[in-house]
Amino acid sequence: STGAQPQFIEMSGRYLHFTTQNNVSGNEYQILDLANAKAPVIVGGGELGVITNVVRVSGRYAYVGTNSNASGSEFLVYDISDPLSIVQVASYEVGNHVNTIDFIDKYILVSNASG
Repeated sequence: STGAQPQFIEMSGRYLHFTTQNNVSGNEYQILDLANAKAPVIVGGGELGVITNVVRVSGRYAYVGTNSNASGSEFLVYDISDPLSIVQVASYEVGNHVNTIDFIDKYILVSNASG
C-alpha cells in the first residue's frame, strides 16, 4: 500500500515510477520494483511534502513536477541509477504547478498551470 492515490505513472524497465497526492505517511514520488509481479516492492522515492503531478524517466534520471510550492522548487531531477538510493541532482523554481514534462531531442519541455 502506498498510502495515497497515484497521480501519474511511468514505466522504465522493471520499475514503475509514480507520483501521489501529498502523502502524510510517506513519499510523494515512489519507485515500485515489478521484478516479481505477484509481489511488487516499493524500493525508493522522495518525500516532497507537496502534491506531485507528473514523473517522466529518461535514462538514469527521473523528472518530477509538483504543485506550486512556496518552500521549494516545482521541477525536480533525480538520479535513479540506483533505485534503492535515489539522489536529487537538480531543481528549478517554476513559480506555478508543473503539469506536464516531455522530451524533444536533448530538450526537456515543462508546462505549468499558466500554460
